Amino acid sequence: MNLPGMRHRLGHFVSASETSMRRIFFISSPLVLACAIALLLTMSVSATTWGDPAEIASPAKRPAVAMDANGEIHFVWTNPERGTLWYRHCTAVDACDDAERLPNLDGDALSPALALDSQNRPNVVWEQVKGKKHTIYFSRRDAGTWSDPVAYSNQPESVLPAIAIGSDDVTQVVYESVQSNGRAIYYVTEPDHQLPSPPTLVELELLTPEEKVANGRNVRVAVDGDNRAHVVWNLARRPFGVKYTYQDGTGSFVPSKIVADNNQDQTPDIAIDAETNRVGIIWETRRNDRAAFLLLENGVEVFRKNNVEGGFDTVRRPRLAADCGGKFHIVFQREKSDKSDWNIYYREFNPTDESFTDPLRLTQSQKDDAMPALAASQKGVLAFITGRGGILNAMQADIDTLCHGQSTPTPTLSPTIPSSGWEHIPNHDARIVYTKEWKTIDHTKASDGNFARCEKDNRCEKGASAKISFTGGTRIEWETAYANTYGKADVLIDGSAFERVDLCALNRKSSKPKFGVRTYILSGDANTEHSLEIKFVGHSNCSPVRRNYVAVDGFNILR
Repeated sequence: MNLPGMRHRLGHFVSASETSMRRIFFISSPLVLACAIALLLTMSVSATTWGDPAEIASPAKRPAVAMDANGEIHFVWTNPERGTLWYRHCTAVDACDDAERLPNLDGDALSPALALDSQNRPNVVWEQVKGKKHTIYFSRRDAGTWSDPVAYSNQPESVLPAIAIGSDDVTQVVYESVQSNGRAIYYVTEPDHQLPSPPTLVELELLTPEEKVANGRNVRVAVDGDNRAHVVWNLARRPFGVKYTYQDGTGSFVPSKIVADNNQDQTPDIAIDAETNRVGIIWETRRNDRAAFLLLENGVEVFRKNNVEGGFDTVRRPRLAADCGGKFHIVFQREKSDKSDWNIYYREFNPTDESFTDPLRLTQSQKDDAMPALAASQKGVLAFITGRGGILNAMQADIDTLCHGQSTPTPTLSPTIPSSGWEHIPNHDARIVYTKEWKTIDHTKASDGNFARCEKDNRCEKGASAKISFTGGTRIEWETAYANTYGKADVLIDGSAFERVDLCALNRKSSKPKFGVRTYILSGDANTEHSLEIKFVGHSNCSPVRRNYVAVDGFNILR
């Protein structure tokens, strides 16, 4: 093992604010567990909280928004005065880079849609209008530069696109085509971003004049954890309704089915929890000016709720997003009875107990259509338009959720534990015994400026492990990293298997390591001999990348 040039750091203290979102506590013996249960502290659970709105751009309309795995925000919108598309990146809604114009083509750019890939690059599709010709175009921002626009359609009057991208980084796009016999909804996926000729588009719904059903409108797409597309849209004339289809294991779409047929159901939205593949669909029920929500698993309905808006009058444009822990987030516009203005309300749905939070008013719009757009990961963000000229505003939320792969914190025995403090053991310390090959990886966010990673020929070897032995202590922390190039590891405490950690699932959308701490409570006294061993297990199914790294950033012992 070669771990040169690392500095030793002792007495490392971590504040409660630094660890509140990243420590995971465990009990290492039945006796300690029993005591902990008997002495549980009351733990408060905070609700999702929204901050104040901030102005992002003006003039603007038709915003789209996405949030990456790091909680950073990406916006695109149309400048209605010039018919151009614009983009802005923000670390928070009140901390943004300068706005950038996307590549400009002849004509007007309309109706942008946005999706991020596993490298957090924004991918945008939009409707380009030149004369009477409507074409769907695509561009990606990579290393600060937007790619040349590429046509994604050559159907007549291609309009209103939507885009989704899975962990395989394949773009999956849907759009409408206005044709002589009605509207057709098309799906296209182009991993090399080159439109074939003739196009290999999968036709979802092509209606003939003889059929007694309406044309398809308002198509939306989402991608599940197996990189399969799920598509939802509504019928445009009576009998109204919402239709849904998804890809099977071969990539073919199953026969579409009506999921809502309350005569005027329309304007749906869709979101997927990629870990469980639960599918949420929301739509307007225009018959009574309300909204409804549906939850499906493997194409089968498992939950449905009408009047999901809470009984308000005249609900429009419900929007849906899923966070990193599987909760669904809903926003909608509700017109006041006096029709003077519109309010934007928020609700949260938890599939675990099929519960909704109470409706919460987020903001009040001066327009009859604020065009809300919603995104979520470990945080949430709402984009909306106010004012006659069109001002793009955004609000950010701290979501009360536990991301997939994290364990529920276990209360400790008392608010404070008498100790002599934390001892930090850097990853090059002689007390850590490594087997197989490990390399030093420099990283500014690592505890000591670098960390150790099992690696030979760009992958972790079978039998790789890291073990530390020490005396005394009430807790030990394993400082590690998560990324979609990482694998699974077993944790052994004092020689006994304690847990298996999927280091990919905790950051499945990025190859950039995200650093975290896993904390274990120890039994015994100041003279008890302890050991903690990290053993490489194998590949994680959360990613096709088979490098299977395991990281040791260091250890911290509380004595």
